[in-house]
Amino acid sequence: MSGGMGNSTTQCAPVREALSDYVEGSLPSPRQQLIERHIKECSDCAHEERQMRMLMHLLHHQVPRREPALDIWAEMAPKIAAIDQEEKLAFGGRLKLKAGRFLGSVAAGAIVFTQVLAANTEARMSKYVKNDPFTANEGSRVA
Repeated sequence: MSGGMGNSTTQCAPVREALSDYVEGSLPSPRQQLIERHIKECSDCAHEERQMRMLMHLLHHQVPRREPALDIWAEMAPKIAAIDQEEKLAFGGRLKLKAGRFLGSVAAGAIVFTQVLAANTEARMSKYVKNDPFTANEGSRVA
């Protein structure tokens, strides 16, 4: 703060953090009054408050409101319900469910591992197959 009446920046920091709530009027009355008093004494915070009001006015009145393209609740509700059902399970049921998920993940990992291993083995073995004298001369054999 440089243009105020001697207030330190330590007094400005909490005011600036609460400035958007102050402008929207969502602060409790005592806090609102403290910030109002500080803004009257501090020209830097007063300037920032005016800019915040202009920004809020722009956002609330001049920027068109758009609804989300997807209905997020319809997508999230079944997932939330599943989590709620899982939390209601007894310890044994939860353990069984988590063990099943773990084993499914291990199985998927094993499948991926074997596919990578097979591709790697095929790449290593291809140099021997290409140079195999039996397959190279098969086409030139006389029947």
